[in-house]
Amino acid sequence: MLGAQASSQSFPVVLATDQPAVSIVGNVGSGSTDSGNPVKIGGVANTANPAAVANGQRVNASFDPLGKQIVRANGPRGVFVSGNVSATTTVSTLVLAAGSAGVFNDLTKIVITNSSATATVVDILSGAAVVMSLALAANGGAVIDLSGAPLAQPVSATAWNVRSNTAVTALYAFFQAVQVTA
Repeated sequence: MLGAQASSQSFPVVLATDQPAVSIVGNVGSGSTDSGNPVKIGGVANTANPAAVANGQRVNASFDPLGKQIVRANGPRGVFVSGNVSATTTVSTLVLAAGSAGVFNDLTKIVITNSSATATVVDILSGAAVVMSLALAANGGAVIDLSGAPLAQPVSATAWNVRSNTAVTALYAFFQAVQVTA
């Protein structure tokens, strides 16, 4: 015979087939201050970024309209942005325009080619700050897939730029980013 059980201990729930349906729901909705333990395992469909909630609030898991869970690297189509440019000088050149206030453009792909017979080092800049440098061979290039772990933009509402450290015939740059709201 079992003794008294502590009230905080959980027991499995077994539903008999002849019993009425039981609805199990969480105790607070999305955007409300979190309390209790989450029950929800589903989420809400999103075709754009949902509104930000305050620190400590519970949020819904996000899914695309086909039911695939959305994480940073595979956000809904509306939150991806891209830009491309051709440059020849050592001046910083805009590739991807700044997001609006509070929006970070976290890079998911960088494609750079150097069509010059001169090797160069290329700086990837967020605003004026160098975030990454790449050595490119003469007539060489680089493809960097960051979809598994996007390169986080250090400051929101800032443009992404590219700069060759050597004047070249032509440097082509393509950046793709997922927009993340602060």
